[in-house]
Amino acid sequence: MNTLENRPWRVMLPWEQADEGCFDVDVIAPDAEKASLAAATKMLEADTGAEFDSEEDRDKWIRGRAEAALLVSDLRKDALQDLRNILAVELGLDTETDGAPEICWNALKALARLHRHHLLAKQPAECDRLAYRITRSDGDGAVTHAGSLHSIHAAVREARSHGGAYALSFL
Repeated sequence: MNTLENRPWRVMLPWEQADEGCFDVDVIAPDAEKASLAAATKMLEADTGAEFDSEEDRDKWIRGRAEAALLVSDLRKDALQDLRNILAVELGLDTETDGAPEICWNALKALARLHRHHLLAKQPAECDRLAYRITRSDGDGAVTHAGSLHSIHAAVREARSHGGAYALSFL
């Protein structure tokens, strides 16, 4: 059985009132169609003056608003594209996105869970230093060095600077 995973969507529907405009709302749904229907339902709930003769008329109104959606945007996909653009230089990626590798959502989730305490620090200055241990294999046996830095890249650079084979562990 293949079920779709719920994810966040931003939906913009035309708001047909005296002042016109749009109804913009974020919803959680498995696909764009269900996101539009959920947004139209929320729009109806926000419209205190809406009255219908029957449940069928109400459902027809919701379907009509959903079909008239001006925008149905997958926020996860948008965030991954934005993040790729922001991190292009850091990751050594070309700034052109056509045909370029995408950021993997599952890998990003795993990193976020692993470094949750760093990502959710109250103040940027409160980010903890990253503790690590380098074990080098020299001709005289294993030599261990431990320390802490603010980035993984700095720990890797330090490990490589000693030369020879090494194992890098983060504590």
